[in-house]
Amino acid sequence: RATRLQHTSALGVAAKHNLAMETLQLWAPISFQIGVASLVPELEVHSYVLLFPKSFASFINWYTQFRPIARKILAKFRRDVEDIVKADTELARMASRITIQSRFKSPSSAFKKMVKSSKQKHELHVMLGVRLIIEERTQKSNKEVIARTGTGHVYDDGINAVRYGDDCDYE
Repeated sequence: RATRLQHTSALGVAAKHNLAMETLQLWAPISFQIGVASLVPELEVHSYVLLFPKSFASFINWYTQFRPIARKILAKFRRDVEDIVKADTELARMASRITIQSRFKSPSSAFKKMVKSSKQKHELHVMLGVRLIIEERTQKSNKEVIARTGTGHVYDDGINAVRYGDDCDYE
């Protein structure tokens, strides 16, 4: 389908629009549903080029300028969150693992949001995303932590173990 969208020079405007709309309304959702979601952005991009050549080109130009800025914003935010997480001893006691994930919206997804909701670029407020995944300590890992910490008061109800004291050294 993507190849067909790329080779439309012999088609008239109406035929290009029909092909693009059919792709967006039928083939992109089907691709997603049958497990080839990685192809959807390519199908969307080719369709948007056919439907909105000037607008999409302008958007891609803006997005190309936005991406390095977004990368810096996310990197700084991640560092700030990492510093906060590392400094939080309560969280260290409760969590066996903490994962920080970040992303920015793909060009096709951002443009689709603009088209569907009639928004301008400056009205896109969900371009960046951060996810903090905290895995709770299991009973076994709590006891392992308590065993490694040395002195201090320990509360262990058989399910949760919480250590109190300023000398805690949690990993």
